[in-house]
Amino acid sequence: MKYWKSGKQLQDGKYIIQDLLGIGGFGTTYRALEQNSNQLVAIKTLNYRVQRKPNFDKLQENFLNEALCLAKCHHLNVVEVHRLFKENKLWCMVMEYIDGDDLGIYCEEQGGVISESEAIQIIKQVGESLIFVHNQGFLHRDVKPQNIILRRNTLEAVLIDFGLAREFDSGSVQSHTTDSTLYFAPIEQYERRAKRGAFTDIYALAATLYVLLTGEMPTPAKIRQEGKIPLIPPKEYNSQISDRVNSAIIRGMKLEPEERPKFVVEWLTLLSQPQEFFTTNITSNLPLTLPRITEMPTELVTVDASFEPELQTFKFEVLTIKISSRYEISDTIKEQGEAQQFIENIGNDITLEMVYIPGNTFWMGSPETGIEKWEIETPKHLVTIAPLLISKYPITQSQWQAIMGKNPANFQGENRPVEMVSWYNAIQFCSRLSAQTGRAYRLLSEAEWEYACRGRTTTLFHFGNILTPDLANYNWEEAFACTLQKNYYEQTRDVGSFPPNAFGLYDFHGNVWEWCADPWHDNYRDAPSDGSVWEKDGNSAYRVLRGGGWLNYPRGCRSANRNYKNPRGRYKSVGFRVALSHSI
Repeated sequence: MKYWKSGKQLQDGKYIIQDLLGIGGFGTTYRALEQNSNQLVAIKTLNYRVQRKPNFDKLQENFLNEALCLAKCHHLNVVEVHRLFKENKLWCMVMEYIDGDDLGIYCEEQGGVISESEAIQIIKQVGESLIFVHNQGFLHRDVKPQNIILRRNTLEAVLIDFGLAREFDSGSVQSHTTDSTLYFAPIEQYERRAKRGAFTDIYALAATLYVLLTGEMPTPAKIRQEGKIPLIPPKEYNSQISDRVNSAIIRGMKLEPEERPKFVVEWLTLLSQPQEFFTTNITSNLPLTLPRITEMPTELVTVDASFEPELQTFKFEVLTIKISSRYEISDTIKEQGEAQQFIENIGNDITLEMVYIPGNTFWMGSPETGIEKWEIETPKHLVTIAPLLISKYPITQSQWQAIMGKNPANFQGENRPVEMVSWYNAIQFCSRLSAQTGRAYRLLSEAEWEYACRGRTTTLFHFGNILTPDLANYNWEEAFACTLQKNYYEQTRDVGSFPPNAFGLYDFHGNVWEWCADPWHDNYRDAPSDGSVWEKDGNSAYRVLRGGGWLNYPRGCRSANRNYKNPRGRYKSVGFRVALSHSI
């Protein structure tokens, strides 16, 4: 059978094929229903023609390697890869299903061309996704309107079809034989031994902008080279194109790679006034760690690996609440705590306090016999955490605004935690903060979060086995492990309004849930023991949340409690805090 028909079941019924979405030079993509979540997904495989090739095993290995690389690229403007599985010896890549039309169709519906401002807005989104991808160490190599989908509701641009064929066969022009790709392929795509880099994708991105603004296909690079034919300036087709954008397109489509900008960010600055772009877009989507890449150097900044923070000592009071067998408070113990912190100035007189957390080994999760646990918190297991720095509070609205330039929060207040931010927004904040400071800020792993929350305790909360309205911001309307005082705020509170734990960290119980870096796993079986982000076999359609929020009952605010949400979702009870890896 060349292609799967509607109703075909994969993975023992886990996925049901609904429709054929598209057939490319190497891949076939289907729309399918994931039975467990009742969500639509896209499933991509190598197509029937490739499956019949004598070197199919090698081609499939390349497909798998590329899919694994793409699965690590979590970016708002990059299609999300959820998982990989094998069906009758054929590898399948399960991806986010994007409801929308590709950019080519969108332009046709707009009459063939779109305005310069709208086109630049779209191209900048795609450009930022390419900056991120390049910093992960690989290229797209097939940027074109057909590989850019606009989400139907938001018109966000999402880059798809990440050149999984680029390592196949000889790497020569055979991977660019379709008419649509021909117009967007730079000259090095035709040369087997030619060096490729970010400038390769720049050509295709500039050619895409050419089409958006003119409705015309540019003369292919191969024909321009062989016939010594100059590129027709886009302004010849559309006199409304500004001189600045006209020049940027011509520069990005230079035949010789060395005549183009070396990095996407360099080319993007040509589209806007420098001060406009550098303050709003240049650093918006750096990776959380910025690897040094031999063939394609990091585009924007390198982090200071030798960073030794100037730590300052601060003191605080730690509370421990003892309870009787009837969940009544029997004693309150107050102890003097001391910790060290590094204070980062992030602009506009706004600071970020990063508390040093010593490494250690701890028990993560809940015991099998614990009456208050859920199965997702088991099995309880030992994890070793390396020393790190963690923000003293969840990121506040003033800190968010200092880095991102606007405040999305539902409950407004400079010192309240920022909320209504998606997981991707949190990643974006870390990226911009990293670029601004030269230090690799990131989200906490789930294991780091629980270790930091517990503050050397093993009780339900770091205060003990009870929660009261004097200790946290939560929903008091349940008797489990709490008093019944009517003090439910029904909104966020300023950070630091309640006592800290023994590490000197605040607000881990209630107020807002906090995004962690990890994809979701249903339990802790085979979880890593080194505190790292648990990517393997995770469901990237969801990201981990910890801590509970202002609307949750005490049971949802326990140190061990786990939750998850769609990483693109924005919720008025979800925020985040940041970390820096460090050893002292």
